[in-house]
Amino acid sequence: MQRIINMAMLVAAACVIFSQTMFDGGTSADASQKPPRAKAEKKTITPPEETSNIVRWEIKPSEDLTGAKGRLVVDFHDEVPMAHMLVNITSKDGGDPISDRKRKFDLLPGTYDLVVANKRIAGVPIQSGQETHLLMGLLRVVYTGMDRTDVYDSDKKTLLVKDYGTLRLGLPVGKYWVKMAGRMVQVEIKNGEVAAF
Repeated sequence: MQRIINMAMLVAAACVIFSQTMFDGGTSADASQKPPRAKAEKKTITPPEETSNIVRWEIKPSEDLTGAKGRLVVDFHDEVPMAHMLVNITSKDGGDPISDRKRKFDLLPGTYDLVVANKRIAGVPIQSGQETHLLMGLLRVVYTGMDRTDVYDSDKKTLLVKDYGTLRLGLPVGKYWVKMAGRMVQVEIKNGEVAAF
């Protein structure tokens, strides 16, 4: 009787090993020698222009600033309409964000993230008694009708602005994609210059 029980236990153990082999796709010896699965590598996806050496601002002494504050100057072209001049400013040190349609902002020294025309510029420094000029250019698209223009970031996926008819948009320096009549065209915005379509 003991022999039958021992035999039944051996058969059950063999069945367990066989079923594991079937699920692993090899022998049990192979399964024990398989290296552990590597974890999926985490990658940070950065738009191509963010990895290049684009100079996005210049710091200059201010003639009229007094006290501890510094100044952010967003160099919008004169053609940019008020509707497209919204600047969002967030301090890395906390505090309430600022959102306004103007060109000059007096700020406490620190590091700020800006959003202009939905384009995010990170790590902009403000220094006491200095002006930080955000380098900007103008995208000008002139249509006789009411056709739509879409402006994408350098990754060709992030939609920044869509508008109909004539578009005059102030953008931070860098590369962008413009979609008109179903076609994508790359454009480079340079400081103080107009990119016209």
